[in-house]
Amino acid sequence: MRKKKKFNISLLAYVLCVIMMIIIIPCIADISGDVFRGKGRMSGYEEDSLYNDFIENNYEGLLEKTEYNTGIGKDIDKDTQDYYTFANAYKKAFNYKVYMNNGEKDKAEQVIKDIDSTQFNNVLFKEALENVKRIYIVILP
Repeated sequence: MRKKKKFNISLLAYVLCVIMMIIIIPCIADISGDVFRGKGRMSGYEEDSLYNDFIENNYEGLLEKTEYNTGIGKDIDKDTQDYYTFANAYKKAFNYKVYMNNGEKDKAEQVIKDIDSTQFNNVLFKEALENVKRIYIVILP
């Protein structure tokens, strides 16, 4: 008669570990690449990312990215200056609504003056800011 082979649990554990390593290694490599690559998150957001948020009217995302870039000390060049200026004006327009809801009309009026004095190199930003003003800012009586 033939002997039945016993089930080897250590072999099963070894096979499962190998399968898990095969799955985990590419994930770790991808995350490490983002962190340590020259164009990863540690170098900030580039102009094309800011442009996409602006064109898609994702002004919250644009504000978040410009604040992140400013926070890590990324240099702002002439080509991207309008994105930062617009994001700042967008934040002020949102603050206007908060001030009005809290009854702080003096601060709200100052915000309107700041927004109206905003200068852009590109007309698209000025038009977008006018749309934001229509949404957030109610003209005071």
